[in-house]
Amino acid sequence: MDGRQVDESNGSLDIHSFVVRVWFDEPGAEARPRSWHGQITHVTTGEQRSVKDLDEITAFIRSSLNL
Repeated sequence: MDGRQVDESNGSLDIHSFVVRVWFDEPGAEARPRSWHGQITHVTTGEQRSVKDLDEITAFIRSSLNL
């Protein structure tokens, strides 16, 4: 095989999908840096988390994969 894990219970590949959405705040009248917000969803379980830092995306994926 090519290194991917096979789920022994049903013979399917152990594949996980995630959707990451990112958007920016509208700049206001004040001179402030533009900030971004995001949301990540684990497609299989439907679990979602809001994120404001790229490291939070990695942490969510690691916890979803039990790494």
